[in-house]
Amino acid sequence: MRSPQVASVSAAGTLTVAGALPIVAAMRSWAGSLLLAALVAVGFGCKETPRTEIIVGLATDLDAPAPLSSVHLTVFSLPNGIPIGEATDRPLSGRIGEPFSLPGTYAIYSDRGTADRVRVRLVALDQAGQTLVVRTAVLSLVPERTLFVRLGLVSACVARTDCADGQTCVDGRCVSEVIDTSRLPTYEPGQETYLTCASGTRYVDTSTKQLLVPKGGACASGLCAEGVCLNPPQGGAGGAGGAGGSGAGGRAGGAGAGGGAVGGAGGIGPAPQLTSIAPLQGTAGTQVVLELHGQGITAGWSIIFDGTAYATTVVAGSDGPVARATIDIPTAIATGQTPVWLAAGGLVSNTLYFTVASAPGAPTIVDYTPDNALPGTTVAILGTNLIAEPVTITDPAGRNLPVQATATTTWVGASVDSVSVIVPADMVSGTFTASNTHGSFRGRTFNVGQNLARLPGATAVSSTQYNTSNWSTASGWDNNLQTSWFSAHGDCASLTTCTTIPFFQINFPATQTVSRIAMRGNREYASGYDFIQGRFEVLDAAGGVLWSEERLLPDPDRDLDIPVFPPLANASAVRFTSLMDQSDEPGFSELEVF
Repeated sequence: MRSPQVASVSAAGTLTVAGALPIVAAMRSWAGSLLLAALVAVGFGCKETPRTEIIVGLATDLDAPAPLSSVHLTVFSLPNGIPIGEATDRPLSGRIGEPFSLPGTYAIYSDRGTADRVRVRLVALDQAGQTLVVRTAVLSLVPERTLFVRLGLVSACVARTDCADGQTCVDGRCVSEVIDTSRLPTYEPGQETYLTCASGTRYVDTSTKQLLVPKGGACASGLCAEGVCLNPPQGGAGGAGGAGGSGAGGRAGGAGAGGGAVGGAGGIGPAPQLTSIAPLQGTAGTQVVLELHGQGITAGWSIIFDGTAYATTVVAGSDGPVARATIDIPTAIATGQTPVWLAAGGLVSNTLYFTVASAPGAPTIVDYTPDNALPGTTVAILGTNLIAEPVTITDPAGRNLPVQATATTTWVGASVDSVSVIVPADMVSGTFTASNTHGSFRGRTFNVGQNLARLPGATAVSSTQYNTSNWSTASGWDNNLQTSWFSAHGDCASLTTCTTIPFFQINFPATQTVSRIAMRGNREYASGYDFIQGRFEVLDAAGGVLWSEERLLPDPDRDLDIPVFPPLANASAVRFTSLMDQSDEPGFSELEVF
């Protein structure tokens, strides 16, 4: 028997609140029990009529208690717009064991079993009570079915106020707020705590700070909405907007739209390893045919462009199968770095970046150094048009950051501008954006957290080093992307004449839990002296292998992030060994561990 009851329809047909009482103490032990404005349902027999109900799963990628401090939810009956259910601001402590956290659920049901229609409005607030995100959804109950829909309060929609009437922000896009509930899946207990597909946003548990994990098999191509697999619409599989709503750029989720390969769970293999993207750049408001190259690309995988799944076909390329999709770049998309990857069901590939061109004279961001840090750290944002005229730097929450210093420096052999800012105490991982009077530019994801390679007492050892100064072992784990480690002359993995196979190992001062490994290619040479493929291993105190993966390092910069799931405890070291490289003296900028 399900416990969260929120709004019901009485026998007379009037929507009424079912249990507008405070949360009882028993709710504390119920996982994901945010916003349960009701009493536990008891005393029903097994032969009761199936409930007519929608379980709304609330989820976020924002950290709590800052920037996300609380959530307010209101349910309105339609068409009259009368409020019939409300959960007032619930404080999110961001700690384990507290009563309120995300993900959570809020249930809406009809005790008459009729197809009543409601509008849900979610408001995410910061610690000052200011609005971060507003999310709306129009839902129609389906008689005698208990359905699940996820509504996300996400960083890509922070301060987004440009959606038209009848639209709402989903994963950074304005889409129809009307959700086709006939396409929603039947609710499974606990479904709010995991994903059944990868749609773009990486939702987190605000109490444990862990990502919500994939569960189950693959879902049909183009039918993933906010981490939920949708049922195909009548007439064929269409592209997903919100949960079955209309997507941007005329890509409606209706019948026959967005056709493409459909892969069942049995047809999906391991996640592909992407090596390159073409073209590298495009302009907002135009259409491009996007191709992703790599290994393991098969039918059933969808290209995810800026969080949106596109109908994808697989074609033969000179270097193997290629994933191809026609992308209508939204006119309102943020200019700058746009993340792109492949997804199928709960599996995702590594991420590449497509550049949406900015206006002439607008800033560009080419890199950060370091590209990860703890709050309070000074970070240099590197690019062009950053110092010729005043520039504004904003964090992932859209807040202006004071500029600490400006300079010019050399990056991959070219002169670039440098603007330094301090990572705010409450900042979460996300993108910096630079703006001036000509336009703006969104950078890649900046990671906020502890790089385990920089723990006091950590050490590093490598097979060899090119010298003992600028290209030494010390440069491979100093958290400075402007320096690089290169192996000695004659060392490589690719030639029979190689002297030594290059490796690099970071040793922790005490056992750690590893959840992600990142490699950053060298920034000193635009091409050449690169690793192309390697083996990444997590080792225990005795040198035994706890985890191992062989991965390709993608063009153009050889940057790669590898999630380790589930996170590995009792890790004493992380080791990289070259399997393929550009012959002599290959190297990289950083080996990072989180």
